[in-house]
Amino acid sequence: MMRLTGRLRRLLSEDAILRTGLRLAGASITAHLITLAILPLLTRFVTPAEFGVFGTFLSIAGIFMPIVSLRYEWAIPLPKSDSRAARLVQLSLYLLFGSAVFVAAFGWVAMQLSPEGSAFHEAMEYWWALWLAVVVMGLVQILLTGWVVRARHFEYLARARIAQSVFVGALQVALVLAVGGPFALILGFVVGQALAYAPLGAHCGRAITAALETDGRANVMRVATDFKRFPTFSAPSSLLNSAGTEAPLLLFGMVAGVVAAGEFAIAQRLVALPAVLITMSLAQPFWAEAANLVRDDPEKLHRIYREKLKQLALLGLLVAFVVATSPWVFPILLGEEWTGAGRIAALMALLVFGQISFASLSALEYLGMQELNLLWNVGRLFVVVVSILAPAAVGADQLTIVAVYSAASAVWYGTMAVFNEIGFRRVIAARVAS
Repeated sequence: MMRLTGRLRRLLSEDAILRTGLRLAGASITAHLITLAILPLLTRFVTPAEFGVFGTFLSIAGIFMPIVSLRYEWAIPLPKSDSRAARLVQLSLYLLFGSAVFVAAFGWVAMQLSPEGSAFHEAMEYWWALWLAVVVMGLVQILLTGWVVRARHFEYLARARIAQSVFVGALQVALVLAVGGPFALILGFVVGQALAYAPLGAHCGRAITAALETDGRANVMRVATDFKRFPTFSAPSSLLNSAGTEAPLLLFGMVAGVVAAGEFAIAQRLVALPAVLITMSLAQPFWAEAANLVRDDPEKLHRIYREKLKQLALLGLLVAFVVATSPWVFPILLGEEWTGAGRIAALMALLVFGQISFASLSALEYLGMQELNLLWNVGRLFVVVVSILAPAAVGADQLTIVAVYSAASAVWYGTMAVFNEIGFRRVIAARVAS
């Protein structure tokens, strides 16, 4: 026992990524437990149809999120000087506020064109709230993906995650009880996120402002040009990725109706939460190291990537086993009205395994292999669309559609590891050749 403890201490002292990951994982687990504690209360006052409208609203906003700043926020950790990184933040903010107006206008047009009574039409009745949702989510995205990774403010991020679960959950319950309906869920989500990340935003804002004042030569147009590969390759690739993530709910709602969409939405939300938390806990410290190692020691980065992949595969198996118990857990946890959601969730166990094991950790962007990432996301969107619409076209029932979608997605997630290996080999070969 003493020997095992000693090894663990040495591992933690030598592996900064693991140490930071465990700290974030602890915060993520706490946030997860808070969400699980609040959700059973929320589902007893919200119908599947109302949750379907809420889920559809978030899916529509989510599709656009990767392009609201044209992925310039991904470039923020890369410049050597803080002043150039701060200019990238400034550029990202300009693009965000303009994009939010466009997304809201899209929502209004979509409401006019979609059939009344559909989940899409009912969600877009709140088109005017899309602007606020996109701005808040975009600000969080710029901070987390960009400045927090660069400055390694992971201790602030851990606290913000816990606060997000508390604020979002409490506000949604309070607003549902006060006014009811899908808008209560939408407003609680947006305002809760804003409150949770406000302290982190203020802390980062002071550092960014100070960095902007240190070097007046670093201008927005210059950094926009210097990092043009991100809007050229990363933004389209990320748009396809978000479409692949959000399309299942939108397509399932289209072929199965608004109630089924609500069941699918809450099943997807619960089974995806572990994957999101694990990804953020392990991937963000990895990306922080990748920004440096990809230039100086890609071989070491490759070894770290393979080691983390093994850890993620074990986590994926564990989470998939837990997800498979959903038909028995959901009626107890959420209420009898959500029994159908439990059946849907159990069928997503394969998808969850593939997502956590292979797709949680990607180095393609930092390896400069944006074209490979774009190709992978094109394939993913194709797999999602075909795996849902093809079974529906031949008259398959809801559960069969979900099973086909889950199995096909799990297989495609496995190809992410192949794409990353190709990227690493190219970079290492180029370094040896030079």
